[in-house]
Amino acid sequence: LGSDVIASRACVLGLGVTARAMDGTYARNFFGVSSTQAAASGLPQFNAGSGVQRAGLFAQAFYPLSDDWSMFGRLEATQLSDDAGNSPLVAQKRQTSLIVSARRTFR
Repeated sequence: LGSDVIASRACVLGLGVTARAMDGTYARNFFGVSSTQAAASGLPQFNAGSGVQRAGLFAQAFYPLSDDWSMFGRLEATQLSDDAGNSPLVAQKRQTSLIVSARRTFR
């Protein structure tokens, strides 16, 4: 066997639970509304603090197309929680994201 051994081309699937926490600085910057911002926007003032930002489920797949090319995809469905979900800046607590990528290996 040499260095040209070809790996099996099997699809790798994954399912799981995801959660993300946020600190106070992140919460204030992305979900808080200061008194100045509230006066300018008409939104109520909101002091966002640290805690769980979001939690949800995901499914992902990795598939090697050849020795040099592979594909990856991930679908995630989450719900904003705690102060992130209660912020007046949030239009929908339920959020979905899809990532699709291709990768090439240069030898």
